[in-house]
Amino acid sequence: MLITVAIMNMGALHEDLVRIVLVNNKRQTIATGMATIVREEAIAVRNCFLQGERTEEMIKRINDYNAKFDEAFTQVEQMTSGDDAKGRELLVLVKESWTASRALNERTLALLTAGRQREAFAVYEKESRAAVRHAIQAAEDLVKHQQAQSEMRYNDATRHYRDTRLFMISLGIATFLLVSIIAIRF
Repeated sequence: MLITVAIMNMGALHEDLVRIVLVNNKRQTIATGMATIVREEAIAVRNCFLQGERTEEMIKRINDYNAKFDEAFTQVEQMTSGDDAKGRELLVLVKESWTASRALNERTLALLTAGRQREAFAVYEKESRAAVRHAIQAAEDLVKHQQAQSEMRYNDATRHYRDTRLFMISLGIATFLLVSIIAIRF
């Protein structure tokens, strides 16, 4: 009985730890990458203003960033369970803010490539930068949520470990006492 309980509880503990490593930490890493992509795209747009001759190169980079972001978003979305309401809410916020930021950056770049630098800078300064900040904040909030999820899972695993250890010690002592009583009587 002691061995059966130990195996079952250690299996449950193992599942908790696997979830932390393979799901929570991976989601956090991907979400951190998404925040980095938003920042890198903002830098690329800024570089278009500073180095006009590199605009086509920066647009290609931005397109690569967009594809990477979309792929990362899909991964995080698939890894987020349906019962994680806060995570789902944050994903909607990230998607909305990223879409708005992307649209404003594309508008800014279209004006730049059309040779309308003043208009492009006005859009960038008044709208695009704020949208990028909002997208960065949304991605950072998602990262923080993933950190909180990992901490919650770790606390659950720790509590499960303590409960299992206490139960195993109690069961072991009870077994020892029973064996001692049986040995003394016979």
